Amino acid sequence: MMLIFLVIGLILLPEGHSVIQPHDDAMRNLFYHTGTCSTQHARDKETDPDYYSSNSGMPHDPSGLGFMATHGTHRFVAMHEQTALLVGEGKHGVWRFQENGFIRVYRGRGKKGVPEEKKEMVLIDVRDLKDIKKGTQSKEQKQTERLLEILSMNYKNIDPNHKFDYAFGDEVSEEGWLNWIDLPIYHPKFGDKYDDHVPIELPLYYCQMSSPDFPHMGVTWHMMKVQPTANKVGPLGKRAGIDIRENFNDVIRFHLFDDAGVWANIGQGNPETDMMPKTLEELRQRVHTVNWQRVDLNKVDIEVYVMERSYHNAPETYLSMLFVMEDTSGETHQTYIRPDGKYYEGLMRRNHAIKNTVPDNFPKIPMEKETEPKQVYGLATFGHHHMNRVKFGLTGGGCPNKGGDVSGYPWGDAGSGWPTNYEEITPLCDGFLIDIKSWVNLDKPWSEDDMFLGNAGNTYTNQTQVLFQAHANFYGRFTDPYNEGKTNPHEMDMTEDHEIQQDPGTDTSEVPVVNFTIDFGKVGEVNEFNAVILNLEPRQCLKPDEECIMEINAAFNHPTEKYGYVISRDTYVRLEADDSNLPVVSAGYPLNVAEQWPGIEGVVDAAFTDYNNGKTFFFVKSEPRRKVYSWNWNESEMEMDGEDEGSTAFAGLPQGEIKGMASYRDYVVFMFENEYYLWISQTGLHEEAQTWASLTGDKSVHVSGEFDAFLSGYFHTGSQEAVEKHVLVRVDGDEMVKEYSYRRYEENSDLQMCA
Repeated sequence: MMLIFLVIGLILLPEGHSVIQPHDDAMRNLFYHTGTCSTQHARDKETDPDYYSSNSGMPHDPSGLGFMATHGTHRFVAMHEQTALLVGEGKHGVWRFQENGFIRVYRGRGKKGVPEEKKEMVLIDVRDLKDIKKGTQSKEQKQTERLLEILSMNYKNIDPNHKFDYAFGDEVSEEGWLNWIDLPIYHPKFGDKYDDHVPIELPLYYCQMSSPDFPHMGVTWHMMKVQPTANKVGPLGKRAGIDIRENFNDVIRFHLFDDAGVWANIGQGNPETDMMPKTLEELRQRVHTVNWQRVDLNKVDIEVYVMERSYHNAPETYLSMLFVMEDTSGETHQTYIRPDGKYYEGLMRRNHAIKNTVPDNFPKIPMEKETEPKQVYGLATFGHHHMNRVKFGLTGGGCPNKGGDVSGYPWGDAGSGWPTNYEEITPLCDGFLIDIKSWVNLDKPWSEDDMFLGNAGNTYTNQTQVLFQAHANFYGRFTDPYNEGKTNPHEMDMTEDHEIQQDPGTDTSEVPVVNFTIDFGKVGEVNEFNAVILNLEPRQCLKPDEECIMEINAAFNHPTEKYGYVISRDTYVRLEADDSNLPVVSAGYPLNVAEQWPGIEGVVDAAFTDYNNGKTFFFVKSEPRRKVYSWNWNESEMEMDGEDEGSTAFAGLPQGEIKGMASYRDYVVFMFENEYYLWISQTGLHEEAQTWASLTGDKSVHVSGEFDAFLSGYFHTGSQEAVEKHVLVRVDGDEMVKEYSYRRYEENSDLQMCA
């Protein structure tokens, strides 16, 4: 079964692979193979609910392609038939790091935080939570409970799968609150899901493969990372902490092709020249000798992953190849746990055995064609392909040579990875290399005997017997003179007259059709494709250069100044009047919504200004009801901070999408699909729905609202493809509730919409 949502124009492919009418261009990107010429695909797109399937009902899975690159070196990704391929360069250098058993969480922008001096009070073990919350609490216990509540509500880990506006910058805010805190995995913020976690004792080796937000393959990766085998971590990965989802947002385990491997720099046999130079004098006077040979993967277990993860203080995520390995021969080991701190205390409390508390920064590893494990040497350089970074405008070039936050590499006291890494586990830059040539089944293995059988298609779900049809003929009769007098043991006669059916031409209606049944003995299975929301908006370098508006989500006026505001996703522009009193975008925009109106989290569905009270109300999409925010312009503060709509004065609004809003000085019209609601400043929401008096033209996807100071009653509707102007016509009369018509106004918009 398959369910796909494509956002930026919503595309829905429901269970059963129903026909999709809108946004065919986007669908063709994912199903470019369906219905193409010379493929014998005989289904009709307009009428067949199984159009996105083969003639036997086997579902067509989306196909995705993409690439990513760093340093001008490309890695290509393909996703077909729930199988993913990742092919890049051979001998890609990796850096070592090791997780320290902590998770970094960040304070939400505009949210109250934990005071710096109270940090130790919140660093507790989940097993102590009951004692803190017991009936008779001390003053300190009450304070700890309040701080834990702040930590629970206002701090989150960086996660691209969930919208959250983080407070970055310095560790301590101007108010004295911690902008981030490192919590052990046994902290009550994470419940007890890690309470029985194995010790995190193995190092990892990684190579960053993409630029921020991987603009050339975002859709493909986002399809891949929600499939059944995604985020399934093996035993070695768990011992390295890869299953700590707060740190590793999404991972997929890959498998190396047979000719791909891992390589180790074991030097050329002279320890004096094989060892990494460490002083300026050595770098200038001594040649560093290197020699990479293949690690013996018959003696070394390895798990290879692709991970999505952001760096500290950066909301953008990157894709990296990652592997963890262990010498199964027992000749060498790489385990380590720092014998200090809250994570170590938690391990001791849970009676875990600690194998090693001394870091091994001169590791050995079994090698092919070698009888003894060999020592691995790191390089002084960033990587063995990075001999001329400065020439190409890149900074740095030296190996950071310690673990921890890579920070502003190469400047300052930079580490080689993330702040939740041990500093004492050094990166051994390019001491190991990996061939980027790998694959993975994103669902079931193809080796199962029930996969892809003829009865596996949508038409025959849960059936073991299937009715087949064939044109009648005498199949298999020997006619070669050599076989005269012989009978074909597989001869099959489907005819009444026992004669061979000659070609009837284009009209086959007179040829009998024979029905027969095949019993497969088992129910057939196909690959499952999990639901996914895909954002088709161009990323990073692919975004339009001009500061245009992708779509209009909401619009409203300032209560006293001659400004209008248009919200487009998480940004907004301010409008001001030009010499002709028409709206133009103010200089310096767009800006971030949450920076101007702190606390707003999520997609703004609509907004309007209450001129009489100097407030603007924001309606943010949420489940099961929208959240309502109220900004007081006079006090410059958020008075209503994400309250459930059902508990506000707007509880009478339907739960469906607000299609548009027209905001006048004394009242507001909330527009829904086939009706509208009136809100009056003095009396509130009129709870009875009104229907449109007349309607011409098609409804558009988004309606922005009306700028009465500039547009004299006109309001915009917009989508990614087009922006239109409509007019809301009011029928004057003595009744409290007015009647309106909604019709298209043929005039180009003044707002700059993206092409």
